[in-house]
Amino acid sequence: MLVKSHMPTEEKIYVAVGNQIKAQRHKACITQEFLAERIGVDQRYMSMIENGKSKTNIGICIRISKALNIPIQVLFKEFLTCENSNDIDEAIYYLNTLSDDKLQFALSFLKTLSNL
Repeated sequence: MLVKSHMPTEEKIYVAVGNQIKAQRHKACITQEFLAERIGVDQRYMSMIENGKSKTNIGICIRISKALNIPIQVLFKEFLTCENSNDIDEAIYYLNTLSDDKLQFALSFLKTLSNL
């Protein structure tokens, strides 16, 4: 279960989200200009977002997460914590070892289990 870890200031939120966007963009090996173009904003605005100097909105965050092919919660992970993080880390480890067929079966099983 995800819970808030602390109550950061608004400025800290924008800086942390911007840092995460920058880190994920570097991980994806794409330029700031390319990301800006993909989400339909000016490169200068993209720079302001990454530097925490712009009050971006959830719509922009959704477009960024889609352009980077990451779940949106990755952008906010500094402010989320998991009560059972060791269990989740272990589950992710095992899921990463599965073949595509077994992974699809596991996901189907988890969806069924969550609906019980």
